[in-house]
This record gives sequence, structure tokens and C-alpha cells, in this order.
Amino acid sequence: MLEPEDTRAKITMVGVGPGDPELVTLKARHTIAEADVVAGFASTLKVIEHLIRGQAITLSYSDQDSRLIGLVNLAKRGLRCVVCVWGDTTLSEAQFVGRFPRTVELEFINGISCIQVACCRLGVSLDESVVVSLHKRGALSQELDEIIHFVGSTRRTVLVLPRPWDMMPRELAGYLLTRGLDQAIQVTVMQNLTLHNELMGSFTLGELSKSSEAFSDLTVLALRRR
Repeated sequence: MLEPEDTRAKITMVGVGPGDPELVTLKARHTIAEADVVAGFASTLKVIEHLIRGQAITLSYSDQDSRLIGLVNLAKRGLRCVVCVWGDTTLSEAQFVGRFPRTVELEFINGISCIQVACCRLGVSLDESVVVSLHKRGALSQELDEIIHFVGSTRRTVLVLPRPWDMMPRELAGYLLTRGLDQAIQVTVMQNLTLHNELMGSFTLGELSKSSEAFSDLTVLALRRR
């Protein structure tokens, strides 16, 4: 966790949606346009760069702590500071939120999640599905056990956000097979949802485990028993 000076600061976290600039909410647009400073990873800022009127701060995994400390210090001086995240602020952002010190007052402005878009593409209801995000550092044992439980013992659609660096669709499928899931389980792979290069493909779990396709980091999997 970051450890700047123990003084209160207010920062707004804004979800910018799944990638299509037209899916950035009106409240997010106004908040970004009125901000003195807007921070985020490069891919996130690209979605809303036309809205930024103040200073833009690009984060990377190598320097995010130092840059967030700088942002906190700017907020202490009374500047309106915004951090933009992909999709919605409530999905896959727990570890990022945890990097801020407890002295920071965080306000959240929700966005449209890729999970909502995935449900629309599949024609399924979110309240009848299960969402499991692997977008975290560290062990994934609990999340993987949840996937196995819900796919193996229910008829629910299980929506999974793979981890880009080591648990992509092929690797995840291979792991699930080693844990005893049926290779005939149906998997829909949705890549780059709402973007110009959006793709959807259907596989069995066995087929996916042998696929040579280079899947996008922006991928959602839907797993369903027949």
C-alpha cells in the first residue's frame, strides 16, 4: 500500500466502459472533462483522451505506486483528480483500489462492464450467471475452484475474465481438464467486445485447450454445460 503523508485527499475513480467511446456514460464524461488531473493506464486513457482538458498522467505497472502518490499529493492541494479504469469500477479493481492509503477518500463513478456486453451478445441474464475474475496478482486457487464448482455442478453460464500473463483461454482450458471437467463443455470466447475488431468463437473445452490462436488480453469466456 502507498504511504504518503497522513492528510485527507479526495480522488474519483471512473469506469470508462468496455472500449467503445460511445459507451462512456454522461456522468463519466462530465467528471473527466472537469478534472484538473486524469490518470490511468494507456489503453484506458485512449478511450477518453478526447475528453481530457487537464493534465493526463499515464500509469504503468512499473511506476504506478510513485505516480499514484503524486496524484494523492495533487489532490491534497485541492486539485480535482480522477483515475480512470477499464469497464466498471466494481469489477476486477479491488487490488488497484487497495493501493491507495486509507487517508484517501475515494468516490466511484460506475461504468458499463464488458460482462454486461457479454451477456447481451450471448442472450443470457446476468442474474442467472456467475462471474469469476482472474484479473488479480497472486494465487488463483479460490477463483479456479469456483469455476470448477459452478461449471461442473450447475446449469449456469460461468463468465470468466482470464488473467493475461499466465491464465489465458488455452491455459485455463487445459487446467480445467486436469481438474476433471468434461472436454465437451461448451466455451464461447469473446474478444475485444464493442471494439472494431470484436470476435466471437465457439469451442469445446478440449478444442480450446489445443488452440494455437493468440487471444486478446481483452477476452471474456463463457462456459456452459450442454
